Amino acid sequence: MNPLWIMGAMLVLCVIWLVWPLCWKPGNPLPQGIEDDASERHLLQAEKRRLLAEIKRQRAEQLEGRQDDASAQRLLADSEAALAQLLRQIDALGNRPAPAPVVLNEPAHWLAALLLAASVAAAASMLFRQQWRDPPAAPLSTMPKDIGEMLKRLEQRLVREPDSFTGWVMAGRTYASLGDKEKARMAWANAYRIKPDSREARFQHAIGLLELGEDRHYQAALAHFDALQQAQMDSVELGWYRGLALFSLKQFPQAKQQWQQVLEQLPPEGEEHDMVVDAIRRASRPDQEAQQ
Repeated sequence: MNPLWIMGAMLVLCVIWLVWPLCWKPGNPLPQGIEDDASERHLLQAEKRRLLAEIKRQRAEQLEGRQDDASAQRLLADSEAALAQLLRQIDALGNRPAPAPVVLNEPAHWLAALLLAASVAAAASMLFRQQWRDPPAAPLSTMPKDIGEMLKRLEQRLVREPDSFTGWVMAGRTYASLGDKEKARMAWANAYRIKPDSREARFQHAIGLLELGEDRHYQAALAHFDALQQAQMDSVELGWYRGLALFSLKQFPQAKQQWQQVLEQLPPEGEEHDMVVDAIRRASRPDQEAQQ
């Protein structure tokens, strides 16, 4: 017989030995609150931190003018409503009565606890030796469970409501934070299709076009950046991507000029400054860069 099955049977017997008196001893029902709510509280606090960060970011983007007012207000209202609901859940969790103490039959349960500990140690040792010989394959995804569930609900919502501008914006931001550029590009393309007057959707859609790698896409992205730049002349990020579109179209003098304007808006030290200086150098010597 497989030793793992023997260890599993021993674990089951020990658990039954421990739990049986709690469930069936007359006059000793399971006390209220015995279940551990630490994991639930941890998940709620993690979601609270995420929502607070999202609200802070949305307010900053609204102040910077990166979103139109109507869109920003809707997104901010959704996030604040979700935060309010979450705070009510946290308050309700905090008002639960404390668990009552459980009195056990000490000799029997000490013996059962020792048996359980020995069984777990033996099973763990056997599993460790087996895994050392044949390690498991890496998991397909390391996405946290709460983010995965949130994204799954969002995708289901977009199937039901394919014209939800707010939903596609949230999807674009979530996919981008997870590094899924293809899905992020498609999400922003849908957001721009639904609301072409949204500056954020248009800007992110244009960035997605740059990633497609063809001249016609570069040209379309440049047209979007030109239109956005008319109302947002001092945007460092917009200037950088517009220069990138020009460079991709091999319009090197125009790209250099655009990046020089960006450089004037940056502090003299930092990674962004060095990155723009390097881009200007490449635009100044396109033939040499192509040979390398």
